[in-house]
Amino acid sequence: MIRFIKNSQLIHNLRSSVQGISLMNKPDKIYLRNTSLIAALAEGNPDKGNQRETFFLSQLSGAGYTVTYPKTGDFRVTKNERSYLFEVGGKNKTNRQIAGHEHSFLALDDLEYGQGHTIPLWLFGFLY
Repeated sequence: MIRFIKNSQLIHNLRSSVQGISLMNKPDKIYLRNTSLIAALAEGNPDKGNQRETFFLSQLSGAGYTVTYPKTGDFRVTKNERSYLFEVGGKNKTNRQIAGHEHSFLALDDLEYGQGHTIPLWLFGFLY
């Protein structure tokens, strides 16, 4: 059933980058396809963290990047054999979870501009 829902483009299945028979297992995380679906289906106030992660995943997937679930951080983004680790959160999020990882970045909400390894979340909307 999950495969049919994914093929109808209602959800994103996020899996680790492991290949082989483990692909037959359930996905590590399941996200709705975009934030509009969250607004339409959520009862009450939707979870802000889930909205941020859904936005990030939908923008990068729509731009042709391969997004997988890493052991640390929220997302591993790969294109042309280059890989980047991202942690998504609010403006007060720290890099504690991804500290020490090469090519790691924070994608933060409620920021106008970034610096260093901090990127405003809204900028990923330009990738789509």
